[in-house]
Amino acid sequence: MKIVSPIYPSIIKSQALGNRPAIGDTEKFYRVGNTVYVWDDSAQAYVGVASASFFQANYLVTSLSPDLTNERVITPGTNITGTDGGAGAAYTISALIGSLEPLSITVTPGSRQDNYNPTGWNSAYPNRATIMFLNPTTHFVMGGLQGGLQGRVAILINVSEKLIILEHEGTGSSSANRFAFSKSMAYFLMPGRSIYMVYNTTLNKWVSTDQTNGLDVFTDFYQEGAPTSQMESCYWHTQNGGSVNGGSAGSLAGALGSVNISTGTTNVAGNAKMSMIQRSSVVQNGGSKDYYMSLCRIGLDALPTVGATYQASFGMGQNGIGSFSPTAGGAYYAIDISRSATNFYCAAGATPTTAVSGLALATGWLNLGVFNSDFTEACFFYSNDGGTTYVIDQVITTVIPNNTTMNLVGIWSVNAAATAKRLTIDYMGSCYKTVR
Repeated sequence: MKIVSPIYPSIIKSQALGNRPAIGDTEKFYRVGNTVYVWDDSAQAYVGVASASFFQANYLVTSLSPDLTNERVITPGTNITGTDGGAGAAYTISALIGSLEPLSITVTPGSRQDNYNPTGWNSAYPNRATIMFLNPTTHFVMGGLQGGLQGRVAILINVSEKLIILEHEGTGSSSANRFAFSKSMAYFLMPGRSIYMVYNTTLNKWVSTDQTNGLDVFTDFYQEGAPTSQMESCYWHTQNGGSVNGGSAGSLAGALGSVNISTGTTNVAGNAKMSMIQRSSVVQNGGSKDYYMSLCRIGLDALPTVGATYQASFGMGQNGIGSFSPTAGGAYYAIDISRSATNFYCAAGATPTTAVSGLALATGWLNLGVFNSDFTEACFFYSNDGGTTYVIDQVITTVIPNNTTMNLVGIWSVNAAATAKRLTIDYMGSCYKTVR
């Protein structure tokens, strides 16, 4: 391939000076090197009137040649191929876009994934749109995903019966491999659901246009003053001096606003409870699989050192009425001193199962969550750093009854108490799925 840029290129001859055309020759040009001699009728002689600037040729070649100058060598880049058809034939340039077929991924059971780089994800064509079918055999947390390139798409689909938690800015992964989600919250990928993400090189993060964080219902209590009957999504119940009060939470500052529930100051046991109206009663459908999850971010006043004086709980309770007694049907965290640390209870009808949680008792913000799988299993998870890093706490096999209230959170004095204790709720969320 040759690109030529002189005047009258078709009639320039490369000849020795002694072989110049005869006088009157119609071509009247000849060349020696880069100098062109033009016939001057008035002088009746050939005059050198041009130099290299008059005759320059640029060649696109596949390799350098000693017979040419000003060559430009064609070198195929990444994912580009060049095929030379030989003299007189075409040189074909092709782009490799790779296969767009889905990529199925099965993660290691029971394993947290940071800087996730499963087999096949970054091989061959790392900038293609890729679908991951995630099929873990247990609930797990993913803190980040490798292979971020501008505009690269990742569609994650949960094809298992387990809960997958995608952390927001998970500190266990390198900064460039992290996810960035709405509300600075994790994304909860329920069974059968999917999330579409794109890599943004301005943020150097995987981002999504999904603003739900995987939650069907979300309430952040962004309001001032006492709650009213118009409070979004919520129902509350107080007894024996317990109260529900909006406003600040003293040393606890809610990220999106908060509401307080208190035992009240009484001479008898008092309590306050709150739940989400849209999920106030979840009933198992016949012949179907139901999955649902409750999430709450709470701030807890320091509990006294005297055991079993106060208790705070969060989770799923049968009917949502009455105390958080371990004998009531449900699955929930129960926080008090008498049981050595933070414990949770998972009750199956009248036969409760108790297991010690991995969450240490602490004052401050806790993100607590319970996931129910087909009414036969309770998965507990938490974050004790404000919702950045999540831990799958434990999984207990149990039968959670029908007519279960979700996002049921409460605090009460087990015995008569003279000092009110308060639990601050920053936000609550839930999601529900039926698979027939």
